[in-house]
Amino acid sequence: ALGFIGDVVCQLLIEKRAAPKEIEDLKWGHEEGKFDVRRLWALTLFSTGYIGGFLHFLYQFYSPAVLAMSKYMPLALRLQLRREDTMAHCFACACVDNVHCGIIYIPSYFISAGLLQGDSFQKSKENLMTEWLTTYL
Repeated sequence: ALGFIGDVVCQLLIEKRAAPKEIEDLKWGHEEGKFDVRRLWALTLFSTGYIGGFLHFLYQFYSPAVLAMSKYMPLALRLQLRREDTMAHCFACACVDNVHCGIIYIPSYFISAGLLQGDSFQKSKENLMTEWLTTYL
């Protein structure tokens, strides 16, 4: 639902696309200034599969990753990182998530959303290369 709602808000409020008045107004394709159903479908499908599926399992590995890295830290920090109820552990999990976003999520998003919208793999890859840094920062 998050990908669906996010794209509807972006298309209608930020991009100021024309809202469909009836079901027949919804067209499968890219028309300048009109609500893009294909993009909505692509982002909803990607968000459902990636966020609702893959991330459910990936997030369970953040704490073990922090615990594994903690053995290389000084003792005082190591003790904080090993307790899941500390700010140090939470911050370390956030750092793991930032690495994940840069190397897995953003490329997956650009390639998947591009292909689902009908773009070629090459065009999706070029879009990723152009937009990666702006998206990550």
